Amino acid sequence: MSILGRLISRAIVFPLVAGAATLQIGKACAQADLNIQSRIDAVTQPFQVQPVPITSSGGAARPESVRQPARREIVTEPTCFEKDRRCLTPAELEKLVKPRLNTPKLLTVTPSATSFIAELQSEEVPLARKQAIIKALGLPINIKPPKRKALLIPPNIKPGKSEDQAPTQPTTVKFIFPVGPTYESNATKSDLLAHADTSIALGGGFQLTTQGFRNLDVIGVSAGTTSTRYVNLTSKNLDILSSAVQYQLFLGAYHGDGRPLDLTHGSNLPTGQVSFNTLTFGLQNSTAFAPTFRAETLNLLTPTVVYAWQNLPVGGGLCTTKLNPKADAAAFCYYADVNVTLGHTSSDNSLQENTNFGVAATLGDRISGTDLVATLGTWASGKVYDNVPGGRRDLLLQIGPKLQFSPANAVSTSIGVVYNRNYSNVAAAAWHGWIVQSAVTYAFAPQ
Repeated sequence: MSILGRLISRAIVFPLVAGAATLQIGKACAQADLNIQSRIDAVTQPFQVQPVPITSSGGAARPESVRQPARREIVTEPTCFEKDRRCLTPAELEKLVKPRLNTPKLLTVTPSATSFIAELQSEEVPLARKQAIIKALGLPINIKPPKRKALLIPPNIKPGKSEDQAPTQPTTVKFIFPVGPTYESNATKSDLLAHADTSIALGGGFQLTTQGFRNLDVIGVSAGTTSTRYVNLTSKNLDILSSAVQYQLFLGAYHGDGRPLDLTHGSNLPTGQVSFNTLTFGLQNSTAFAPTFRAETLNLLTPTVVYAWQNLPVGGGLCTTKLNPKADAAAFCYYADVNVTLGHTSSDNSLQENTNFGVAATLGDRISGTDLVATLGTWASGKVYDNVPGGRRDLLLQIGPKLQFSPANAVSTSIGVVYNRNYSNVAAAAWHGWIVQSAVTYAFAPQ
């Protein structure tokens, strides 16, 4: 049987159904491996409340419009003149055509047009005519006709006539189903007995966000399950039931040049052109089970405080995506996210209880005209364990690139490579290795 077949055969049919079945299963706590928390964090879908969706200025949001679902708008993509697998800009097309205008031609310019360049760039000119011009001039390009597609427009929460209230944030619910294989050069997460292996993870869950006690604060709630199956290290197979609740305090928003942005009555700026400063209080619970949720092996409860800067511009330039090419949806091409985290983990296994802290920084590149985002992340997280005899102190350093592709509003794919180095005064807990993780995620919001 192939590796993929063996992985899928060991995966659960549907994680959420199995998760519900655990409500009738009693506990049978067992000794967890030394780095079980890192193992859980590696496969659990991260949940972070995103920046608030600011709106146009002018006053408070109309109550009847706050909870409107996202609407669809049909737009027409312009004709694409493709060269080297990308669409040329108007300036690039003109530069390519001009040197060939003086060569002998079999065609003449249409009387109503000023030049071949104008004909090519006009959306009113028939496709057959443009193809004839390309052939006559010997242009090394392909032509793709314009096409219509639906864009998902953010919920309508524009302020109303009153000017003495801040915008109101909408309530959104999203269901998420990720699946993907992972390769680990050290799947045991111990240098004493390192072993490479491949696994597959299946998951399902939901995320809910709504307004907090203040108009620009956001509350987030998530829950879901993840099941991981290894090819060889079947003793490391586990199912995880996770949940989290977060309250994000809005501290401030800033223009690309660093000037404070007054959001008292909203703003005309797209969210992607605003930097946010937030403080988030969270509570996360993760419960590990033996495969198919037969018996609980470990429970972790972690309250956290996260101080974050999101979408800081790095360099100049604004970029749009292929999925949403509108100028009013442009965002910083190059950006950075930085956060500092402090937390404490309680557990039914006293040896896993620890105080943890971390610093993370991510540099991102929204590749213009595509639906690709390339990032480089670095993380440093430390743990001081409370009840390990003789004491235990760990420092985990991580660095690696990631490429994300979102071809549709409901579908995203990603692949990332992370190098991990965990230092520990307990020899069996020290480890290092590469993790190559890919995922395809389907997410939808009920209308």
